[in-house]
Amino acid sequence: MEKVRAGALRDLHYGLDPYSTYLTADQVKQYGDEVKKNDIGIGAELSQVASYLYVIAPMKGSPADEAGIRSGDIIEYIDGKATAIILAL
Repeated sequence: MEKVRAGALRDLHYGLDPYSTYLTADQVKQYGDEVKKNDIGIGAELSQVASYLYVIAPMKGSPADEAGIRSGDIIEYIDGKATAIILAL
């Protein structure tokens, strides 16, 4: 029953707007842990649009900024893997 509930909530967000997503409790904890480490990763604020990563804004001076990633970019692949697959994990 828990799998059905999680699946229903995950799919429900698609009806809200293109900027909404459903995170499990584990995903929220993982995100919080990463923020606490002050690990900026690539240095960009990201969202999900149509199962792809959408760049809201790169952080000035970050690896994303230095690589030329700009607001509005859509990231379709990371290390040769489609982001739609990565987001499903």
